[in-house]
Amino acid sequence: MKPLLLSFLLLCAMTSATFSQERLKYHRIKTSIDPYQLEKLFNEGLEVDHFSFDKKTFVAEVSDNDLKLFQKQGIKVEYVIKDLEKAYQSYNRQIDEEAQKLGRNAKVGAVPTPANFTTGSMGSYYTFQQLQTILDNMRALYPNLITAKVSLANSNENRPIYMV
Repeated sequence: MKPLLLSFLLLCAMTSATFSQERLKYHRIKTSIDPYQLEKLFNEGLEVDHFSFDKKTFVAEVSDNDLKLFQKQGIKVEYVIKDLEKAYQSYNRQIDEEAQKLGRNAKVGAVPTPANFTTGSMGSYYTFQQLQTILDNMRALYPNLITAKVSLANSNENRPIYMV
């Protein structure tokens, strides 16, 4: 009886850990900020790879965690696009719908979004782990077309750069 109870408790713990790991949302924001505030945000852990900043206006794609840093510093942000993943999915659906409409009247049919295409969890970009999984899945699905991944070198972050 004890092994069964222990197994049940372990399963409950794993399930709650899985559901508690909520997916981070990314947003495109805009705010008025001075260079000193921006530097302070970066020192506090702001993780932004690409952004624009022209003396006072800062525009970037940020995660929910990054938004908390802005709130902590008392900096108000304006959402340019709230939840980038949903926005891109909606945009892709619109493109597919428009292409279907055009395809009915055109000689060449519309090209829908491929069935196996997905967006990544970082504002539609893929994480490093997601890219590795995609390459492995491509190899498994199409072994006659895709070679096993091979590391060419390491990135600045000392992660392998793969090719197939």
